[in-house]
Amino acid sequence: TVTISDANGCPASSSIEVRSTVGIVSIDNISSVSVYPNPSRGEFYIEMNSSSNEEYILNVMDVTGKIIYNETIALTKGKNIKPISLATESEGVFFVQLKSKNGATRVIPIATLK
Repeated sequence: TVTISDANGCPASSSIEVRSTVGIVSIDNISSVSVYPNPSRGEFYIEMNSSSNEEYILNVMDVTGKIIYNETIALTKGKNIKPISLATESEGVFFVQLKSKNGATRVIPIATLK
């Protein structure tokens, strides 16, 4: 239950019941993902630490969700570094998406400056 009051002190309450939840499946085999430098000048690196060998889909999307870079990458156990170039794109905010075969996804925002 949430109760709020307006400027005159009059309260209003609302209640909801959650019958099911939607969760985010974590990428268990990747202990960390970082993108650097952030912000960048269009050239950046994605560093992923993996506990096993596995393939992932790597997407870079603009703010509208349009995929501007797509690659299937094979991670090996340990540190993996992938260079990415968005030199031909306009400056702005982009999203790096790493997706496993079971649909687990991790998204990291990155800003590019020209």
